[in-house]
Amino acid sequence: MSKEIRQYIEACGTCAIYADHQPAEAQSIASVPERPWQQVEENLLSWEGNSFLITVDRHSNFFEIDKLDTPTSEAMIECMKVHFAHHGISAVLTSNKNPQFSSYTFRKFARKWLLKQETILPGNIQAAVKISKRFCKCKTLREDPFLGLLNLCNAPTKEGLSTSRAQRFFGRTRSTVPAVELKLVY
Repeated sequence: MSKEIRQYIEACGTCAIYADHQPAEAQSIASVPERPWQQVEENLLSWEGNSFLITVDRHSNFFEIDKLDTPTSEAMIECMKVHFAHHGISAVLTSNKNPQFSSYTFRKFARKWLLKQETILPGNIQAAVKISKRFCKCKTLREDPFLGLLNLCNAPTKEGLSTSRAQRFFGRTRSTVPAVELKLVY
């Protein structure tokens, strides 16, 4: 089946347009968190004049894509609040050095919501950005991008790994209410 999928992708004109044309840069290897949503990484993506916030769970590689009306700290915070209300508050938020992540408003939000902020080098979140750009090709194919995202998150991700991003992601959530760490493990 993997061979058939590769052949299909190689024959797809749209896939060829969005394929990687440069070898991937070496990325630093970070440890995988013990549970979902314990650590998230965020980055901004610009695509055809639109701005998107990409949020990646480091445990499962499950990610969220949010279109922003404006790429401001305030708009990003509103998206993050929705994610935290659904999935729980991450213990650690890593991002690059975009000014939106280092603004006074964002730092104040991080303190209030008990987020430890870490800065990473550009390129460490690039895998999710690349996937997100490919996800945007659904518009070119006149397909529903949300169905594309659903399918992506429900497909097994690596050979030998029989679970999808969504299966690895959904578990217990963390909030501002104190909890025993063992109870958060799924």
